[in-house]
Amino acid sequence: MSQDMFSFRLDLLRDEIAKIQDKITTYDDLSFKIKGWAVTLWTGILGFAISQKSTFFLLAGVPLLGAFWLLDAYFKSFQQRSMARMGYIENFLNGLPGQAVSGLTEAFEKRSFESFVVYDPIGRQTCKVNHEFKKRFSEKVNYKRCFWIRNVRTLYLTLIVVSVLPTIVKIIF
Repeated sequence: MSQDMFSFRLDLLRDEIAKIQDKITTYDDLSFKIKGWAVTLWTGILGFAISQKSTFFLLAGVPLLGAFWLLDAYFKSFQQRSMARMGYIENFLNGLPGQAVSGLTEAFEKRSFESFVVYDPIGRQTCKVNHEFKKRFSEKVNYKRCFWIRNVRTLYLTLIVVSVLPTIVKIIF
């Protein structure tokens, strides 16, 4: 019976890894689409501002960019919880630095996963049993932190600066 349970849980772990990788890819695709829509609409506003010869219209794009930035960060926080769980699984599979035996090796030797939670794609159950994971998880999925992830902030800050700078230059000069 325990042999069958171990094999079953091992299969669940394989399925979980595939599901998490799929979720991470899905969120990457969603982030790409959000950025694409932000750039498309911002470009339309830029074109309109140029045709009207008014830097004021460029400022109209700033709230729009802010909304897309918030949306992108929101979905990035969902991706981060999957990435936190994947990191936890990777540590289980490969072991931590300085650790003599990986969790997977130990599981095979004992034919049991013991305290390792199998099939928890978003890490909810793992947070309940592992306080170190819960701390790291909370840091990674923090919405404010996701707002400042490099590939999120760089695009939006650049477009906002490009929108605001001409108006500032016009006011100063």
